Amino acid sequence: MMLLPEQFSLNNVGIRRFAYEDAADYHEAALESVADAFQFMPWCHENYRLEEAQGWMASQVMAWDMRQGYNFIIHAVDTGKLLGAVEVASIHHGNRFGELGYWLRSSATGKGVTTTAAYLAAKFAFDHLALERLSLTTEPDNIASQRVAEKIGAIQEATLRNYAYLHGEQKDVLLYAVLKDELQSPTS
Repeated sequence: MMLLPEQFSLNNVGIRRFAYEDAADYHEAALESVADAFQFMPWCHENYRLEEAQGWMASQVMAWDMRQGYNFIIHAVDTGKLLGAVEVASIHHGNRFGELGYWLRSSATGKGVTTTAAYLAAKFAFDHLALERLSLTTEPDNIASQRVAEKIGAIQEATLRNYAYLHGEQKDVLLYAVLKDELQSPTS
């Protein structure tokens, strides 16, 4: 089995494989971001506990080892500060597709960090996992997430009706996808 690279960077944005030691910083970033993230990501709530972050780290380290999913910490290259996470998950090797997801701590938004991290994770999926397509879903109100998708070359393909159960309600989501030959670098 070929070893996969575990970290990438572009400009001052880096992504690297999750590690158990990231749990406390991940927890801190999540708590900082509750006001912005909770509406789209219910796991990021005001009572989010360190133990939850530790469990998430452990599950994602195991998923990587089993080649079932690839979750990366987004960090500032110059300081090492944890800025969020980006993942390639729900991989179907037979049909060569997977899903892309991301979130960023509130204090790091608006600087192109998520776009760069999403590009790096997508490039990893295309170059090292031999995938041809990555899809992502976003709520219609999550304009920032939609802009990230568009900036890396993803195209909105559909509205998936009643697709997600969020805060006690079925919600529509927008389906975006980027193909290997459509991926756009944030520097282009």
